[in-house]
Amino acid sequence: MSIEKRGNTYYKRERQDGRDVRFALHTNDLAEAERRNDETAGLSSLPTLSDAIRHYRARPEGVQATDDIYLSKFDDALGGLYLVELSTSRIDREWTQKRLSLGRKPGTVRRELATLSAVLGHAKLFELMRDEVRIRKPRVDDARTNWVTKAERDQMIAAARSEQFRSLVAAAFYTGARQGELISAPESAYDGNSIEFVTRKTGGKGRSYRRVPVHPALKSHIKPKNGYLFPSPYGCRWSRSEVRRQWLELIEKTGHEGMRFHDIRHTFCSLMVQSGVDLITLSSITGHKTLTVLQRYSHLSLDAQTKAIMGGV
Repeated sequence: MSIEKRGNTYYKRERQDGRDVRFALHTNDLAEAERRNDETAGLSSLPTLSDAIRHYRARPEGVQATDDIYLSKFDDALGGLYLVELSTSRIDREWTQKRLSLGRKPGTVRRELATLSAVLGHAKLFELMRDEVRIRKPRVDDARTNWVTKAERDQMIAAARSEQFRSLVAAAFYTGARQGELISAPESAYDGNSIEFVTRKTGGKGRSYRRVPVHPALKSHIKPKNGYLFPSPYGCRWSRSEVRRQWLELIEKTGHEGMRFHDIRHTFCSLMVQSGVDLITLSSITGHKTLTVLQRYSHLSLDAQTKAIMGGV
């Protein structure tokens, strides 16, 4: 066991389970470093990231499905690290840069890191760790979104393999609803003119509701069955794996490789903004709680802004 100073802080080095473990003591004062060294003697008694993840998952409110996927990835890749070993540079080196090098989009990595940040904040709250670890997130260019034109939209709807998937894709393009909202929508949500979508709020507490008018082009695609407004080919609720399977087939067939189902929502927002719809109206349709996310589409409304300036000043 030894203490060494690197840069502006002291580090502790120990041999544990056949490997050298080095972690920051978060002080540049030697006396304080020695005190903290004595205080943390015996790394085997210290919690790991896996311990923190288990503790986070055990919260009464639970975790949402996407967060649970991210947690499993962190557990597999970094779970064996002691919490005291985590640092800004280590997370950046062993997670952020590796994920980006694998082709993951900065926005995806940011969402993953937001989940990790929540885990570490929870761990600090329950005194599993003492010092806060700042997480550096990759920058995202919000002005760039993956969307298709109206002609490409119509082509994709027509090319869907099954009638049921064609209905699901058309509904996504003409309502801007999320995949989960569409596959969960009950037949009773449709009144002939609009669809009521239900979204579970962040943290799983409560629900939010919004009603979206139905475009005439969508009406012919709505064929409820067994209580579901957009049933699967088997007459039941779509599974996400089946949606993904038919989606991958569709984007390959239409030459849109790399496009995600969620990019249909981006297309809806982009086309709405280009047609002159303001962001407040758009948010009431899409269910965005703030206008911050929708700001990425503001550059598309240049023509509408130009007309407003020319006619209003």
